Amino acid sequence: MNLTKYIGLILLTAISAGVWNTAEAKKDKKDSSASVPFIMEKTPGKVYVFGVSQRLGGEEVFITEINEIDSLALQKKTKFLPFRSALSLQLQSYTEGVLEEPNQTVSIFFSAKKDKLKQTLSKVRKRYQANSGKEVTTIILDEFKFKHPLDMHAVKTEGQETNNAIKE
Repeated sequence: MNLTKYIGLILLTAISAGVWNTAEAKKDKKDSSASVPFIMEKTPGKVYVFGVSQRLGGEEVFITEINEIDSLALQKKTKFLPFRSALSLQLQSYTEGVLEEPNQTVSIFFSAKKDKLKQTLSKVRKRYQANSGKEVTTIILDEFKFKHPLDMHAVKTEGQETNNAIKE
């Protein structure tokens, strides 16, 4: 009986050591990637964006006009738009705050080609008007315009612009 306790203790120690070493290896891997600084800066390029905001179960859908965002380019490898979530939050804040429509769910559509995005906008608008029976409201550019996400953190102080993300 004592022998089984010792074997159990040895196995437990071996398993713990294996898990500990694995955890340390993962930690070291994370630390090595964290040592490379991530610099957020504007990139040359232009992206076209529009957004759709709706409350699930609601009767109204808000669709923005196509916005042009300068100094923002699609990622080369994935063709994804950087800062998508920040753009979604801008539209969500507008619909929930200014339009006073609570619990909005937002989708962002984007492309480097305006004509391609116009086709997508047309398809999305037709789909909502024909199939959902929801009222579609267009948010014009005079009411709401997407801003570059890095410009959202800019603060004007005595005639100078500084970036809060860089400022310590």
